[in-house]
Amino acid sequence: DTGQWRKQPLEQMSQLLTELAQQLAWEYLTQTSLQEILVSGVEALRERIGNGLGDDQSLSEMGIEIVSLRIAGIRPTAEVEKALQMPTRESIQQEADKATFERRALAVERERAIAENELQNRIELARRQEDLIGQEGQNERKRMQEQAESMKIEALAHAQRRKLESESEAESIRLVSDAQMDFEKERVQLYKGLPAQVLIGLTVREFAGQLPDVEHLTISPEMLGPILTRLADAGTKHLEREV
Repeated sequence: DTGQWRKQPLEQMSQLLTELAQQLAWEYLTQTSLQEILVSGVEALRERIGNGLGDDQSLSEMGIEIVSLRIAGIRPTAEVEKALQMPTRESIQQEADKATFERRALAVERERAIAENELQNRIELARRQEDLIGQEGQNERKRMQEQAESMKIEALAHAQRRKLESESEAESIRLVSDAQMDFEKERVQLYKGLPAQVLIGLTVREFAGQLPDVEHLTISPEMLGPILTRLADAGTKHLEREV
């Protein structure tokens, strides 16, 4: 006897545990979705393998008890990982596109609100301008009416002044005329009792006052008689007309 192991019990035990664990893991993986495995598969797989190994009769007969179990991790193959990343990338791209669309929609909405606000401002400005024009028109009409009333009042006052002036002038003329007529009547009354020679003298004086200036005048006796006769007749007729 050389004292060497005839068999390798530790290797056999390791191989047995590995095969049992792989079998239990395979059963779990075939019964569980890939998304669930990647999200919470480590804890669930460790519990599944631990329970399976603890319940295995062959291990109990061999006196083997599972005290602890550690699973380093669950990693998909490169192809599976790439395939799994596609939905994530697509989701991220969709979220990015959605965010871009929302930003554009928000910008469009903001521009629309700004344009609507500007339109409302222009409408309000146009309304105020219209009100201002209307008010200016009313003010102009009022000014024209007031000016027309003022001109009318001024014209009436001017006409009234002209009327008063005309009436005053007519009254003055009438008074002067009446005074002249009264004076002539009084003078005629004074002339009634005068002799013919006095009347002739007065007539000659009045006639002489109406003649132009004469520096030299020669009257012969033959001319004086007819002149005096005509002057006497003219004075008599004049007195008769005034009476």
